Amino acid sequence: MALKLKSSDNKIFEVEEPVAVQSETIKSLVEDGCANNVIPLPNVESKTLDPNDIAYVFSGYAPLSIHLVQHAERSGWRPVEEILKLLPGPHSETKRGRFSSSPSYDTLQASANIDKVADGRRSLVLVVFIGGITFAEISALRFLSAQEGMAYDLIVGTTKIVSGHILAETFVERLG
Repeated sequence: MALKLKSSDNKIFEVEEPVAVQSETIKSLVEDGCANNVIPLPNVESKTLDPNDIAYVFSGYAPLSIHLVQHAERSGWRPVEEILKLLPGPHSETKRGRFSSSPSYDTLQASANIDKVADGRRSLVLVVFIGGITFAEISALRFLSAQEGMAYDLIVGTTKIVSGHILAETFVERLG
């Protein structure tokens, strides 16, 4: 049996009862018979419940790095060119083995329809993180790559994988 849950932004989701009752609040509402229709969740936004939203991976939050990759995949860098100028360092967008050292607006704009290969394979996109990436960000990129309608396979390159232990060690080294 599925329970209907209503988020704070008034979107309704159906969730299987065994999954929903893992929450003690929902479990008590079901046991008390208060869950006849739709269970309101006043402190929960829909992106937390929607498994197709990137914020689902982080329980409502998604890092800026993942949002940038998601935006670039959908519409390229050109719409956010002014915002990218606020970030330090150069940026570029290249397509199909071509390289351009000029600003990204001189290269082809990203388009899922253009980049799909005729035989059904998806184009590859290399996402590089200088300075490190967390396991959670890698998970979010895998999640993004697995989304239906995604025109790209994402390959992640990084200088370091950062964990909580490594981050804590860095602070201890600097203090000691």
